[in-house]
Amino acid sequence: MFEINIDTDSMNRSEYNITGQIFISSLGYNFPEKKWDDFVVIILNWWLKNVRNYLNNETDECVLNFMDGPYCINLSMVVDNTDYCIVSYYKNYTGTNRILLTSQTHLLSDVTTAFKLASNKVLRECLSRKWKDETVNKLTQNYNLYIAMLKNF
Repeated sequence: MFEINIDTDSMNRSEYNITGQIFISSLGYNFPEKKWDDFVVIILNWWLKNVRNYLNNETDECVLNFMDGPYCINLSMVVDNTDYCIVSYYKNYTGTNRILLTSQTHLLSDVTTAFKLASNKVLRECLSRKWKDETVNKLTQNYNLYIAMLKNF
């Protein structure tokens, strides 16, 4: 199972950013690590947009960066079986020093659902705390576009 873990209790808002614990757990593997703290709203914006563009065949690859630290996830479709995707976990996501930590195969529907659930969870938390700013508005827009894309996928 592929999960994007968000600890809403850890979410904090500064003047310009919302941070919180966000990490991927999958088949006993936590990436980048359990309880990773990052710019939750910003990276979910990036991720939703990149996954949507990839699934709509607007880009050749789907790289999902974390903002704090040199970590990324790369999604790629399994050749001859688009029900599955390969999730590759990297350290040092830029340049020639990119290090593959591990790769796993997942049902594409599990992966796309994980992005939907994580984004919805963060948006609900922002709404309950009355956090409204440009990044939250953008996440709402990206979430709505993502949901519309999933309906047509």
